[in-house]
Amino acid sequence: MKNKALKTLFKSYLQSMYCIFFFLIFSNVTLGQDLHFSQFNRTPLFLNPALTGSFEGDIRVMSIFRNQWQTIPVPFNSIGASVDYNLPVRYQKDKLGLGIQAIMDRAGDGRFTTSMFSFSSAYHFTSGSANPFILSIGGQANWVQRSYDPNRLTFDNQFNGDYFDPTRPIGEQLDRTQLQFFDFNLGTNANFTVQQQHVFNFGFSIAHFHQTQQNFIDISTNTLLQKRYNFYLSANISIIEKLKWLPVGFYQLQDGKYEYVLGSGIQYVFNNDRTDKLNITLGLSGRLGDAFIPWLHFEKKNVSAQLSIDFNTSPLRIASNSYGGIEFSLGYLIKYRKDAFNQYDFCPYIWF
Repeated sequence: MKNKALKTLFKSYLQSMYCIFFFLIFSNVTLGQDLHFSQFNRTPLFLNPALTGSFEGDIRVMSIFRNQWQTIPVPFNSIGASVDYNLPVRYQKDKLGLGIQAIMDRAGDGRFTTSMFSFSSAYHFTSGSANPFILSIGGQANWVQRSYDPNRLTFDNQFNGDYFDPTRPIGEQLDRTQLQFFDFNLGTNANFTVQQQHVFNFGFSIAHFHQTQQNFIDISTNTLLQKRYNFYLSANISIIEKLKWLPVGFYQLQDGKYEYVLGSGIQYVFNNDRTDKLNITLGLSGRLGDAFIPWLHFEKKNVSAQLSIDFNTSPLRIASNSYGGIEFSLGYLIKYRKDAFNQYDFCPYIWF
């Protein structure tokens, strides 16, 4: 009965995803507003709350650092970390995921800083054994603080006609230099295996589901934080015994602006044993109209690391010398339960 219900739900899910994908393909082209990482798959809780707990093991620790536009006088820096917990549901193959996340981003001369602390939860409905299908639904609550330092900014009124005088009044209305608000995200994800070796994953999430005003000046208008829609897909496809192909794709849409990231990697598996896993993946991705992104992924036992570099292809390359930014992520899995309690293990092909 449960399998039949899951199949019906999966069919409806696929139809919804097709409609969403069709809509995204024919949207207007530009770049998104929110903080973003080139290694989107290495920030699972930021990408989709439904990915909370979607890994092989008991506890997953993830961290990421991004340094952007280092060749420009004021670089942008982003850092994030998350911990999520995988809780099997007794007498079923379902799982419950719980997680926390912290992200900070600093940009520009005024040190515009966004700090976010999140709590997320997801439930994973599982069907099948040899070729499992997992449908995940999750939600996330965020506390967000934004601030800037006006003392680091310069204004026209501080030019006295001969030279710049920082002691002159700026002549601008600054009602507040920081604000804070609560935010909510929702998401769903599907993961299924074919022929016991090819794994496919795709999902959809909505960030800023509860839209909030974020104005620093009382008379400001049109300061509503717009919803951000994320759509992504990935796969782990066995080519030969030691070689795998990992295609990835990501799309986000916010306030009529969007971002595409498409790419793939080739993974060589030195050892596929669960207790002594070792593999290396070399990949190349591209952000439409902005950058191409080579990346290298390394995984040994319970530790993984990934390094990527953005090379600008947009007109900004003149100022950035084509160097867009560098990202480094590090992950660690903790496994402590006995095998009897690990009733089903997610395939960690892309999320770790």
